[in-house]
Amino acid sequence: ADIVERIQAMKVDDLGERSIVTGNRDHVIDHLRRVEAAGIEEVICYFSYGALEHAKVLDQMERFAADVMPAFTSSGFRVAASESLVPSS
Repeated sequence: ADIVERIQAMKVDDLGERSIVTGNRDHVIDHLRRVEAAGIEEVICYFSYGALEHAKVLDQMERFAADVMPAFTSSGFRVAASESLVPSS
């Protein structure tokens, strides 16, 4: 199945520590470093979930770009960010 369909069909019980990363800057960087150490070279981050306001989504994306992404600029680890799982119409 398409990744968007798989994610949209997920139930709370399907999610776990490896599916969702939340926390302060240091926690998120530490978690992504462990992902990188496991050999995963690319992570896709979705910032729009539930009924989160567009302005808050943008704020989260900006904070992630400013606070977390610079920790990975010298490695080959790539982070792709998306505002939404749902294509705009």
